[in-house]
Amino acid sequence: MRSNGWAAVLVCALACVLPQWSCKGRPIAVMPVSETKLDELSPTTRPAFAAGREALLGGRAADAQAIFAQLHQDDPRHRMYALWMQDAQREAARLAGRLPDPQGWWFEARQRGDVRAWLLAARTALDDATEWEALTKAATVPDPPPEDAVWLHYALGARAARLGAYEEAKAEASKARALDAGHSHAYWLEAWIAARHGSQAQGAAMLRGWLERARDDIRMDPARVAAAELDLALLSLAADDVPEARKWLAQVDPWLVDLARLETARAAASEAGGDAEAAVRSARAAATAAPEDLLPLVQHAILLEGPLADPAAAEALWLRVYESQENSGQLLDLLRATRARIRYERLVAARGGQPAQGQ
Repeated sequence: MRSNGWAAVLVCALACVLPQWSCKGRPIAVMPVSETKLDELSPTTRPAFAAGREALLGGRAADAQAIFAQLHQDDPRHRMYALWMQDAQREAARLAGRLPDPQGWWFEARQRGDVRAWLLAARTALDDATEWEALTKAATVPDPPPEDAVWLHYALGARAARLGAYEEAKAEASKARALDAGHSHAYWLEAWIAARHGSQAQGAAMLRGWLERARDDIRMDPARVAAAELDLALLSLAADDVPEARKWLAQVDPWLVDLARLETARAAASEAGGDAEAAVRSARAAATAAPEDLLPLVQHAILLEGPLADPAAAEALWLRVYESQENSGQLLDLLRATRARIRYERLVAARGGQPAQGQ
């Protein structure tokens, strides 16, 4: 891999600073078959579900909402009908310029009082405290059946991961998979955590196995599928496997993922392949997509310092990164600030200058 180290630093920053791993053979973990039969699609309901999904993905949120609402009314305990109905409601509200109304889901939760209903209410919460209230109610339902308990542990794990409590998230994902080893959402969550805060090799293998199943499952969110493909591209870059990274990047739908993150990965792959111009184009596209994100500046600075051979411009960018990150309380930001300061001071020293006042 042709690199001065910037691609590995960039990928590690995106993947929460993980160690390198080797992926020779590109293993795929075999995902078990789910035991949660309650959420499967029957031959009778599959056509309606597919029509609702097509409507939502095609921008017809109101039509999708009507279809999923009927499915949910016919089978209130089917989790997938409810999830897609909520997504359709959220999208319809967004298109109308308003917030989605959670009151119906809370009324249903109070009426039914079961785990699934409270989990659906939690998913509509507009703030963390309200979400936690609903999750707490779900967790206090006595003796839930396994097909409900698996969703409870998944929801608790997903929330913990979102809040950065990764050990708790991992424990909840393990509890969910102990109840149903092939539960698609719990399996994905465990893979996601492993890729960022555990074994990258295990996480990558699990993500490949999950994608083998999820791509053909119309119940799965296509945005999650695209995000997993992008994760695998980043993990491949971290493993110095540029051809594999390019394969995954070619499959990612840019409309379904964070564009800045995608362009960042493209920049890393281009630089690793020796195409500095393409790397710069992607770095600039990433900066345009997320002007508040400093990661594109970091990659651009490394390109300027390396293959573009413009130390003066690199010096200015490293100073900008350092000044914007030095007072952050986040460990990753502080790490980035330290690296920026070291690179900035090295460039200043190389030209015989003095660091800017205060550095």
